[in-house]
Amino acid sequence: MADANYGSTEKSDAPPYTETVTADPEAPPGYADAANSEPPPSYDTLYGKIKDAKSKSEGSGDFLKNVCFIIFSTIGFTIFVAILLVIPVSMIVIGAMNLQYCPLERFIPIWLIVSGAVSAFMQLTSIFKNLKAKCEGVNPDEVETSSLLNGLNGLIGCFNIAWFIAGNVWVYRNHPLPDAPFGADNYCDPVTYYFSFWIITTAYIILALVCCCSCCIAVGGRK
Repeated sequence: MADANYGSTEKSDAPPYTETVTADPEAPPGYADAANSEPPPSYDTLYGKIKDAKSKSEGSGDFLKNVCFIIFSTIGFTIFVAILLVIPVSMIVIGAMNLQYCPLERFIPIWLIVSGAVSAFMQLTSIFKNLKAKCEGVNPDEVETSSLLNGLNGLIGCFNIAWFIAGNVWVYRNHPLPDAPFGADNYCDPVTYYFSFWIITTAYIILALVCCCSCCIAVGGRK
């Protein structure tokens, strides 16, 4: 009896066995730890906004429109448009300086001056609209503008297209530029002519690139 009591007393006094597991500091975190520690993906980045627009768009056309709005509303695009103001200012300056030095086609300097003034006005309007949209935290198409300004922009857009076509006629029909002496009836200042020529040609190159990018975005939106 005494031996039984002694055995039970010895068993009850023995310390419980516990296994201590030390984590390896160099081991990669588990899936649950990584999922809990990392923040959810942010849609503040350009890629995140485009990805969000893709999930909310109803089709390729809607997706392409949303992507254009996202790109046009970025600060980088606004800065890019501001830098491009150098081009219309250069058009005005070159056209005004050589207004009397292109008897071959007297409308080429005039085309430069008018095109530069219209382009500068449209770019300034775009910059103002993007900055206003950024301050209000909305898309540029959601910024409220007066009906007068909208009508004026529509008229300017139609005039700009017609004036651009007229410039094509005046510039391309005199290509290549004849090697005429200064003061001759078929003389045109080379800087004025070739500047106009490359302005128009570059516009067609940009138009082709925009069409290609739009097709790529539309195809990507279907996936």
